[in-house]
Amino acid sequence: MDKQKSKKSDLEELRQELMTATHTRDALRESLGEFKEIQQLSETIRSAVEPDYVVEALFRVVARQVEYDSCAVYLMNEDDKPICFGSPEKPLTTAVPGLISDGIIDWIQGEQRPILVPDIDVTQEESDDSDQQLSFLVVPLAVGGQGIGFFICTTSAARDTITQNRLDTIYFTVNQAAVALQNSLLYQKIERTSAFLDTLITQAQEAVILLDEEGSIQFVNPAITQMGWSREKFLHRDFIDLLTDTKQQEKLQKLLASRQTGRLEATLVNDREELLETDITVTPLQVELQNRSMLLVRDMTETRQLQQKALFAEKFQLLSEAAVAVNHEINNPLTTIKSQLYLMLNDKSSPLRQQDRKRLQTLLENSDRIADVIKRFEQLETLESVNYLGDLKMLNLRPDSKETGGQEQSEDDQN
Repeated sequence: MDKQKSKKSDLEELRQELMTATHTRDALRESLGEFKEIQQLSETIRSAVEPDYVVEALFRVVARQVEYDSCAVYLMNEDDKPICFGSPEKPLTTAVPGLISDGIIDWIQGEQRPILVPDIDVTQEESDDSDQQLSFLVVPLAVGGQGIGFFICTTSAARDTITQNRLDTIYFTVNQAAVALQNSLLYQKIERTSAFLDTLITQAQEAVILLDEEGSIQFVNPAITQMGWSREKFLHRDFIDLLTDTKQQEKLQKLLASRQTGRLEATLVNDREELLETDITVTPLQVELQNRSMLLVRDMTETRQLQQKALFAEKFQLLSEAAVAVNHEINNPLTTIKSQLYLMLNDKSSPLRQQDRKRLQTLLENSDRIADVIKRFEQLETLESVNYLGDLKMLNLRPDSKETGGQEQSEDDQN
């Protein structure tokens, strides 16, 4: 009898040990499952470039720790308007602004731990029923000790089922996701900035050129083809060799060596052997611990031509006004002189000697010549200079004539 009781007691102990081992095994399996979920989240963190992927992975891990109705991640913005990730339902979206304005979120950020906040809008009857009790689980997000936002979910789970161990796991998981979110948002910002700069450089009308320390061309945007160079042939050349003037080459060399921002005007020769008047802005850069320089080259050839045309038009306008003034101030009295000379020559009763008549005739002919010069001055369409004496030049009022001003002057002197 005693032996039977002893066997039953041993059997009961074995059953208890088996049940304990089974519970331990199940707990280990559950812990292993949680560990795998966290490991998967960490892998997602390392590889994710989209914030939504990180948030989805986070929600899956949190769901293993606590049953929730709705959840979301809010990142604080510079203007204090949080950016929401997830698809929270109305009770949550309604509560968040109040939690922020009441300072509860700031308080939880200061506590640096997950906190269950009861829903104060739940009625007394509902609060007495644990199945209907609604709480907000708020977990602060921090990176490098600085709060960047918070995770929040609504849950009806009883408080005693949300153990400290579960809260610690959630806190660890959420802050792993916080790092991933910040990295993914930073990556997106870099991508947008890179795309913007790439578009800006590609679409720029000015040539953007990157030189290495030796002055060799390492990069150039497509605008260089509009200036008469082939991009393939343009690369890896010494940029200074493109300048035609030695003084301009020396000035550019000094500017590059000074590592200071500056500008210079230079004449370049392109692959078509065309001379381009350019404006060059030099900016020193520090790229990959190497001193490089960025050149912004603007083709000013057409602009200079337009400026010259505008200057010519201004000069021509002034010349036209001068012609009107000459016509008024000289031609009017000249007409009177010619009239008097004509009358004197044709006066039969005048006792003029033949020699005097020849002189008057010469004066009349030269008066006609003066009138002709004034007429040519008024009808001038181009501005052309001719040699007068030595290096001295004068305006050519007889563009159809092959005679120079000096020859004409000699003929006048002979007359």
